[in-house]
Amino acid sequence: MLEKSIGIIYKASFFLPLVSLRILYYSMIYPYLQYCNICWGTTYSTNLYRITVLQKRVIRILDKSKFDAHTSPLFKKYGLLKLDDICFLQLGQFMFNHKHNLLPEKFQNMFSKRSQFHTISTRISLNYHIPLCRTYIRQFSVCYQGPKFFNSLPRELTNIDSFHAFKKKLKLHFFLNY
Repeated sequence: MLEKSIGIIYKASFFLPLVSLRILYYSMIYPYLQYCNICWGTTYSTNLYRITVLQKRVIRILDKSKFDAHTSPLFKKYGLLKLDDICFLQLGQFMFNHKHNLLPEKFQNMFSKRSQFHTISTRISLNYHIPLCRTYIRQFSVCYQGPKFFNSLPRELTNIDSFHAFKKKLKLHFFLNY
């Protein structure tokens, strides 16, 4: 289905301005990249390779650049997130909601702080506890990837109290790495 949408955007790129093409991207491509990404986005990179290539193809079409142009500057130029960053954005939002008790009650006991396991007060006692995983499949789960990602964020980012401010700063954090 992504291929058909990319074809439509390609044909429209000869007639429409960039603003309209971005609207087409967000209406025809982005929902497929975002839907349930928190569950399937942390798998092996070989499983995501085809989707990543398609996303890069779309960004090159939006920019009207060559087929082999580097895409990181293009993602930054147009303010679009890469597939991996879409997944980590959703993980960050999920962990933010957990930290501020905004999730349903079923999810409240899903994660624990390190201070619950160790009574010694250290710098990392406020971090989330990363569970031990015997297999790689388990390491791709939200239970493992969520705390791991949230602990890797800078402290000034995790201490934000507003959801919208957190989301905006997290996107800026991703764009700085492009």
